Amino acid sequence: MKPDIHTIIEMIKGDPMAVSVKFGVPLRTVYGWCNDTRKPPDYVICMMLTIILLERRLGNGNSTERLAGGMDKASGGIEETGKESESEVSKT
Repeated sequence: MKPDIHTIIEMIKGDPMAVSVKFGVPLRTVYGWCNDTRKPPDYVICMMLTIILLERRLGNGNSTERLAGGMDKASGGIEETGKESESEVSKT
């Protein structure tokens, strides 16, 4: 069975509002997907599924923040870059 928006809702144990908040998709769009008046692109469902599975692998804590934190460290960190810029500005 191919995953769809209903699968995503079941996996997060939520409702359309939870999907909207979690993934930043407008609520009206999510309702359209649920009512079959609109169809989400396959890549969107795939990305949602990947995020959910990665969060589960990381554990039950606030996985979204930990996932974002891991990405920041890997890329040099958004916060670290901002702090470096502030210190450089104060030196001048």
